[in-house]
Amino acid sequence: MNVGIISSASTTSSPNSQNNTVTLRDGEVILYKRGKSGRWQARYKLPSGEWVRISTKRNNLRDAQDYAGEQYVELRRKLTH
Repeated sequence: MNVGIISSASTTSSPNSQNNTVTLRDGEVILYKRGKSGRWQARYKLPSGEWVRISTKRNNLRDAQDYAGEQYVELRRKLTH
């Protein structure tokens, strides 16, 4: 998993069709599209307050939600062990 840490980000409501943003898990996971890309990106809020950003490599929102959720759970598991 290629992960990038970003220092801050604002959360948005779910879903927001105007800017293609969907919030999951009480704001802990945010899916969004950048520019003209058809693929969904995800960012996760860590316990430290930092945000981790990944590409879901998925065009379908439902598939992106499933993938992002799985990656979030895996990342949280790694942080606790």
